[in-house]
Amino acid sequence: MLKQVDSSLKKLENWFDKNGTKGYDPYDVKGYNSYTLQLWEDFKLLNWHQIISRLFLLDFADSYFPIITRKFLFVKKKDHPTVHGLLLSSHCILYEVNRDEKDLEKAKKHADWLIQNQIQDKKYISWGTPFNWKSGEKIFGSNTSLSVVNAWCGEGFHRLYSITKEDKYLDILQSIGNNIVEEIGYIRLNENEICFSYSSEKKDYILNANLFAAEFILRTAKLIDNSHWIELANQATSYVLRNIKKEGYLNYFGDEQNQPTENDVYHSGYEIRMLYRIAELSSRDDVKKAAEKYLSYFVDSYFDSNGIKFKKSHKLPIDITGCAEAITTLSLHANEQGKKELHLLMNFMTNKFQSKNGAFYYRVLKTGYLIKAPYVRWGQAWMFYALSTYIHEQR
Repeated sequence: MLKQVDSSLKKLENWFDKNGTKGYDPYDVKGYNSYTLQLWEDFKLLNWHQIISRLFLLDFADSYFPIITRKFLFVKKKDHPTVHGLLLSSHCILYEVNRDEKDLEKAKKHADWLIQNQIQDKKYISWGTPFNWKSGEKIFGSNTSLSVVNAWCGEGFHRLYSITKEDKYLDILQSIGNNIVEEIGYIRLNENEICFSYSSEKKDYILNANLFAAEFILRTAKLIDNSHWIELANQATSYVLRNIKKEGYLNYFGDEQNQPTENDVYHSGYEIRMLYRIAELSSRDDVKKAAEKYLSYFVDSYFDSNGIKFKKSHKLPIDITGCAEAITTLSLHANEQGKKELHLLMNFMTNKFQSKNGAFYYRVLKTGYLIKAPYVRWGQAWMFYALSTYIHEQR
């Protein structure tokens, strides 16, 4: 299997070398202009002609013919910070395995891009998305700091610093942490619990974002000896532990959001990985036990005899990011059943879900229709990270 994954990663790397990092995104049409942003609402809030537009443009054309739709609307391919953050991490991971200077050179190029393309009007280093998107009534522009994007890019700088020990990368890590703590901020629930927000524009209770922020500032705090950040990270983690259901899983939102929701395979994977990392960094046994129980739930709920499921309640769609995150999570933390599922999933992805040109397909819809669009952020970058992680753990 390792030889097969090596070959798959090489094909994907060749695809990146040929096509670059700019690309379309599943959310760029939704944030195309004020009208499409308005369509991205609950049906109850739309009038009849908006409903028709929504059904045709977002639910049909964008779902079944995504590339044609973007060309018709003259949507431009863009660079997304998440892509560079994931590729930065991935090439550092591969450098740790092979000690190939080409990987370190590529990692530094992605780091340079991130430094040059940070949000310009912020006191501290941060990143967001290159297109507008909407959450409830709030429209977030490209100058909105997002905790998850900061954490994903920040992980890459952590890995690069651990290899090079260059002070400039440590300074970047501290600046990202300051953005998360001071500019994005957090909600204090009581003296023992906080929840880091998803963005600098809106306070919310999104559990995976809270965990990404907590893990990042905890890891950074241990490098710069910041006891305040360590305390905040532990308080954010305690809030998550209170939200864990008796079966071991987390919903997407915390209970205080008062918005019932079902989690999915990739957000669950994020949360499991962050719980394991926080347990390692903090030596908290309660966090480790929570991660282990969540992992068992993850394997039991998101896999069956027919393969991976996007949500516990239904198999389809089969989504590239969900598959990539499952590979990453199981590569790092699989129990015995998880190892079997990882082998089956990896075989499926490299044999059935990767095109001849090296890119991975986007999604199998609920109707069973395969969408082959090679989204860069949503698919290729996360798969590059997943395959690199698998190779690192196997070797």
